Amino acid sequence: MTEEAPALSDAARTDLRAFARLFDMAMEEAGEAEVWAAVRRRLEEDLTPALQAPAEWVYEEQKQAA
Repeated sequence: MTEEAPALSDAARTDLRAFARLFDMAMEEAGEAEVWAAVRRRLEEDLTPALQAPAEWVYEEQKQAA
């Protein structure tokens, strides 16, 4: 048995397309599932923690702020 994907509301569809445009993704012809997969990958990349520098490499201002 194959379950049908739930339909997005107009507001959710607009938000999803807005995210794609913010990331300069040409997704106008793609389906919602494909757009969501691309946006999700991009968000994961952007939210991945940056490489942490060893403590001795940190600027003094950063040490004081921590």
